[in-house]
Amino acid sequence: MLTKATIVVFIFSICMLQGSNPCPAACTCTDNRKEVQCSGKQLNAIPNIQGSNITTLDVSFNNISLIHPNDFGNWGGQLKFCYLNYNYINKVEISVFRRLPELTHIHLDYNLISQIDQHTFEENHKLSKLILNGNTLTLPNDTEFLNVPSLRWIELENCSISYLNVNLFKNMSKLVVIRLSNNLIEQLQTELFSHLKSLRYLHLEGNNIKEIDPYIFKSNHKLEWLYLRNNPLNQNQFSRNHFLHVPSIILLDISFCNISQISNSCFTNLHNLLGLKLNNNVLKSFNVIQIPKNLEVLDISRNSITTINARKEIIRHTKNIKYLDLTHNEFICDCHLYDMWLWCATLRSRPGGMSYCDDFCPAFKPMTCKGQYSQNDKARNTSKHFSSRNPETNQKYVNHSSEGINSDYETNGTQDNVDIETIDDMDVDTDIANDTIGKYQINDESESSDLGSTDEKDQVEKRMWGIILYSCIGVMGGMCLIGAVVLGTDMFLNYRKSRGEKNCNSLRSSMRHVKMELMDTAADSQETRPLTHSQGFDFVSMPTNANITIQHGNSGSSSVQS
Repeated sequence: MLTKATIVVFIFSICMLQGSNPCPAACTCTDNRKEVQCSGKQLNAIPNIQGSNITTLDVSFNNISLIHPNDFGNWGGQLKFCYLNYNYINKVEISVFRRLPELTHIHLDYNLISQIDQHTFEENHKLSKLILNGNTLTLPNDTEFLNVPSLRWIELENCSISYLNVNLFKNMSKLVVIRLSNNLIEQLQTELFSHLKSLRYLHLEGNNIKEIDPYIFKSNHKLEWLYLRNNPLNQNQFSRNHFLHVPSIILLDISFCNISQISNSCFTNLHNLLGLKLNNNVLKSFNVIQIPKNLEVLDISRNSITTINARKEIIRHTKNIKYLDLTHNEFICDCHLYDMWLWCATLRSRPGGMSYCDDFCPAFKPMTCKGQYSQNDKARNTSKHFSSRNPETNQKYVNHSSEGINSDYETNGTQDNVDIETIDDMDVDTDIANDTIGKYQINDESESSDLGSTDEKDQVEKRMWGIILYSCIGVMGGMCLIGAVVLGTDMFLNYRKSRGEKNCNSLRSSMRHVKMELMDTAADSQETRPLTHSQGFDFVSMPTNANITIQHGNSGSSSVQS
């Protein structure tokens, strides 16, 4: 009898354990059965799950076509992260997610959804991230898209969107991140983003945008990251005085935009800009003066640049540059680039500095160029040909034909000679220095006959008057300083006598209070993370499962990211 009772208890215990296990047979459960992983299991519906403490459900990469309100049953009360991406869902009922009050992240990307009712997520008061990429969505023409006041992140990439009405994001005023890349958008309404006071990241890559109002982001005082890559922007956008009025922006990506020319004041209004991507355009020239003073990252690679204006006096205003990419251009590698070469060498020598200047003109030899320009000064003035006394050396170190060199210097004329003169004060070879000194000695001898004793007397008198003037100033300054010290000491002593010991204690207590306030303020301050090449330009994480190569609807696994 005892043996039978023991067997009954044992079987009952096994049944209870199986009944309390919330993990379906086709899924994997982790973190004390709070995370249910059912990705790539060829499921046709959401599995029947038992339990009430589940926070994460991943049923991505399956064959689910319909979601029923009862699919979440009574177990969805604690669900926070729901992954339904890469299925065949074509419709989302209004009541589907209402039983999920704790829902914060939902991924519905790459399904067959064409429309979503405005009130679908109205009961999800904690929803902060919504991913709808890869659905052929039809957005409303004049009303709000969704009523989700708590939403902070929305992705609508690859959704065949062609029009954004001005009220589209009206009921999503807390949005921080908007991704609208790779759509068919041609126009941006001036007031489209005006009510989004928290907007920081805006992705508009790969659309058909041609014109942008310079004041479209005038109300977005927190906008820092703007991506306009691969849009056919009108050239007039960059020929005017200011491209955009967004003082808060720190990264601007306008690569692949067919830009051929930029005005010198195009970016002057972007005072906090740290990163500028201009690569893969059709620029033929570039002026360093176009760079904002705070800029740290500059990429002008893969253009058609032949000349770059980078004189010493302009380069001095670009002290913050840490990353510079000039590669894959068409530079004329002559002495016009000498200052540019020095700038790149300085970047490479900085602690933590990064530069791709090694490859922007690999055949350029600055020492040879500098020496030839010092020795052949007379020949340069007569023929205006680059180092005509040594054509073999030119052919070795210059990156284009001799005809191109001659024509270039014939058009530039005397101004180029003046620019080269400013280079001759740096590390000139001994023989070059001797030639220069000899030239100045000849000039001195030819002009010595014009100098007489009168000039020497004038110089002596000027020195004497200068000594007298500075002596008087020194005496008067010293007397003023002594008087100020005496007056200050007297006032301080009188103050101490009038206030007394009690007031002094109060003063010390007040100073301690001020010191504590300053310490608290310093402790709360946050240091801004600078841009670097290793971190890249896109700081916003890519959509979940972006790196997965599994075909739509096929079996496989994916990593769950919140």
